[in-house]
Amino acid sequence: MNKGDNMHIEKYIPSNQTVLAVGRSDTAFGVVNFFMWGVIWLMVIGLGIWGIGVADMWNVLAGWYFGILGVFFVWLIYRFARFKTTRYVMTNLGVYKITGVLFKRVQYIRYDKIFRIKIIRGLIDIMCETGAVGVFIKNPETTKVKAGVACPELIITGVHEYQQVYNFIISKLK
Repeated sequence: MNKGDNMHIEKYIPSNQTVLAVGRSDTAFGVVNFFMWGVIWLMVIGLGIWGIGVADMWNVLAGWYFGILGVFFVWLIYRFARFKTTRYVMTNLGVYKITGVLFKRVQYIRYDKIFRIKIIRGLIDIMCETGAVGVFIKNPETTKVKAGVACPELIITGVHEYQQVYNFIISKLK
């Protein structure tokens, strides 16, 4: 987290709030995430084509394969671009997540609405020595639930200083 990594964020933050820290996800996390998804999907699509039996209908299957592959790579590049343009902003009143390639989406959670904070580390996080911080809110009506488990309202992903981000938000809750 640093103070100088602004991507014209001042137009998304109200003037009555003071920006304390600005951060973004680590590049290595984004690249590894990008290639892991790519390898997994290439294997799934490739094994699917191989399992059908490509010797009889190679031309038709090759068209479908490269079509699916093209759509997948467009989705993957969009996901990577969205990942690279995401910024996390900590102000004196709350946490912002500003993301988007063509259109910006701004998520804002005030510190007084935060119910719980959790550090999340997946396989890619462990490989890249990064982590994620999940922020849960108090409102049960708007809390997302998947398989009976509450999901974080905002996730700060792929950050090397995840413990510092966690401690920073905890300090603002007290």
